[in-house]
Amino acid sequence: MIDREMIATWLEVACLAPSPHNNQPWAARAAPDRMILRLDHQLLPLLGPDRVQFIALGAFIENMSFAAAVDGYRLAVDELPVVPRRTSEIMVRFRDGAKPGDNAAIMLEGAKRRRTNRGRYESILPSGATEQLQAVPCEPATSLTLISGAADRSAAADLAARAMHVLFSVPELRRDLAPFVFTSADAPRGIGMPIESVNPAASTKVPGSQWVLELASADEEAEAARARFEHAPLHFVVSSRTDTLPGWIAGGRTLQRVLVMATVLGLSHCLAAGPSEIPTLLPTLRRLVDNCEGRPLILGRLGVPSFPEQAIAAPRRPIADFLIGS
Repeated sequence: MIDREMIATWLEVACLAPSPHNNQPWAARAAPDRMILRLDHQLLPLLGPDRVQFIALGAFIENMSFAAAVDGYRLAVDELPVVPRRTSEIMVRFRDGAKPGDNAAIMLEGAKRRRTNRGRYESILPSGATEQLQAVPCEPATSLTLISGAADRSAAADLAARAMHVLFSVPELRRDLAPFVFTSADAPRGIGMPIESVNPAASTKVPGSQWVLELASADEEAEAARARFEHAPLHFVVSSRTDTLPGWIAGGRTLQRVLVMATVLGLSHCLAAGPSEIPTLLPTLRRLVDNCEGRPLILGRLGVPSFPEQAIAAPRRPIADFLIGS
């Protein structure tokens, strides 16, 4: 039996997981020996895609596992339906008697410190960082591809730029993004991204939605994304053997392990879901990771930040907002 106070401490870490535009799409119901997770439909963009939302739930579960491990528990996810639905529920069971690993506390602290940094990275990695990232254990049926060669990084940068251009060129996608960007001109909120972390040069005197809908330039945002990816010393892709709900949840867990280990190593990260979600870009991403059978889920870049202050802490929903019956 696990008391609600302990579960609350686990959820405080779980909700620090990354999500698309920091929409934090999780809803949870807790019992003494389990938790049921699902997507909160009110926080999902109209156009989707749902794949990245379930990947975020996987990252949420992995963060919760870091906290549970320190308390001597491990998490077990029940078998999931292959065909995903927005109403799908994910049963996570708590198993006690697990001895905390040597690095349990280190990973927990890394999960608490992890921040997205969309700024520029230095061109050199700390010694041994690539090898330690390559050694991160992946969830079954998922894989991690590290991209360090100049030509492949340039190809990945082109994908990131093209995806950003699509995002700011399609009116419907702009409208989906608009509610998740805010400035000092907006009322305080528990979700979304501060404009300073998206584009430090953007005006903070107009509402975030106005910047997205009226002021942001697709060409400028695309070229900025290209430059940031090209200068990053290491890119990565997390893939799943199957494009299914179990694959997405497992992929999210692997992704979070990579991001937390990167944080422990003193690296920042920035993710780009567009290259794996835009049909015209996916074939190039597949070739880049030499993975014709699996499904690339997300592209990211890693490095030592040139401007650490751009890793601005994004807001988080209070536990009472997503824990049903709390």
